[in-house]
Amino acid sequence: MEEVGPGKRVYVCNLPRECTVDEVERWLQTNLSECGEIKEIKVVKRNRPEGSQCQNHEGQAHVVFETLQAAEKAVTSSKNMILKERIIRFRYAKVQPLKNLKKEIPAKDRMLKTEARQRNRHRRMEREAEDIIEIISRLPEPGGCSAEKRTISLDAWAQMEVNPIINWEKMPVSCDPCDILQSGSQEKTLRGERKRWQVESFALLLDRLLGSSKKSFRIVDIGCGTGNLALPLAVRFPLHEFTALDMKPQALNILNRRSHEAGLTNIKTKLGMVEDMQDGFDVCLALHACGNATDYAMMKAVQMRAAYLVSPCCVGKLKFSLTGGSSFHMSKCRYSATEQAHQSDYINLESLSESIKEISMESDPQVVTHPRSAWMTDQLTEPVQQFQAMAKMGDYFHSKDSKHGEASNLWNAASLCKLHIEIDRNQAAKEAGYMVELIKTIHCDQMAKKDLLMGVPPERSDWSSWDSIFRTAV
Repeated sequence: MEEVGPGKRVYVCNLPRECTVDEVERWLQTNLSECGEIKEIKVVKRNRPEGSQCQNHEGQAHVVFETLQAAEKAVTSSKNMILKERIIRFRYAKVQPLKNLKKEIPAKDRMLKTEARQRNRHRRMEREAEDIIEIISRLPEPGGCSAEKRTISLDAWAQMEVNPIINWEKMPVSCDPCDILQSGSQEKTLRGERKRWQVESFALLLDRLLGSSKKSFRIVDIGCGTGNLALPLAVRFPLHEFTALDMKPQALNILNRRSHEAGLTNIKTKLGMVEDMQDGFDVCLALHACGNATDYAMMKAVQMRAAYLVSPCCVGKLKFSLTGGSSFHMSKCRYSATEQAHQSDYINLESLSESIKEISMESDPQVVTHPRSAWMTDQLTEPVQQFQAMAKMGDYFHSKDSKHGEASNLWNAASLCKLHIEIDRNQAAKEAGYMVELIKTIHCDQMAKKDLLMGVPPERSDWSSWDSIFRTAV
């Protein structure tokens, strides 16, 4: 649709979906009333009933003001509003000129057309799934259709622990992702519990890796966001020094505030991209670093000969790598805080904490290519095209909550594609001399993003041996 310029309607996005519609409407009314008289507030209701129960709406709203001046003031003066740890974004709504409006289609006809499109799409993807499963079935170990059986599950390890992996009862409120998501509510939703399980999975492996060493290790969290992983781990491992790296300054501001409230002294923040990081470290962590951000984190760990422990997500965004892009854009490779301050309506560099240090850009950073490993490249007849198909399929239907169900051929293909993308990543590190393992998180049967990749350079002897880390693996 064509944007015809500023009007009386303002589009609001990034609203926390765990808030009720009434809560969002009250918050918008309270915070935007000083801009001018509000004619209407409409929160976009959920249109995916099969989604998570904690999602009360689509995270978007439209606010209609009585005057153009009020709308302009709302957009220009509401750059740093935060609701439940989320930066709320305001834009002029895009509207469609009357001359381009199409004739209204009866609801029944619209539904029939939608159903026909969905059936065609489903049949097309079923055919793609069959082709991809055939390709994967020909891959040798560690790949193949039985590769899932060779992964290690942390559930058995967690059950053997005498003490809690992390004592959440003693965790500072500002460091507990479950409490942060619920803003102090006593009710612990499944989403909050999943965040805890992810942290516990990292903590369990870190505890095995670092062992009883009295040395203080340097641990970096790549794409740390607001600190849902780094903060509880900094509490759990007070001897070690944590660095939280992210390319978004507002996220680091929130992390620093949460760290200050908890009184932590063993964590610092850095602004920038992992490709540019030049400081040394011993262990690299990354939880849901989108697309090729996970690949850059692993490549930087190999470059530093550091251990890595990463849980990837958004493999569909690997299509950006294939066009020379980054984790966030098809062609752009840089996310400069200063540049974003000029291009965005919601970043204000003057609000940056003094403790946030921006890293300098690497003059010649490494470039991610796919497939990552020679193992997969040699096995595929058309490596780039077939890898792209696997990345696309791996981003669909990878949750058991999907309406297509676990028994669906699409779900099986998507699960295999996601798994082999992670195997490819680990194989690339193995070809660089690393000992690697593919692991499933705690309660992996209840999470879609459940893969953990671990790699350790064998030449380092200042942490636990590989055999002792996996001594209970079956």
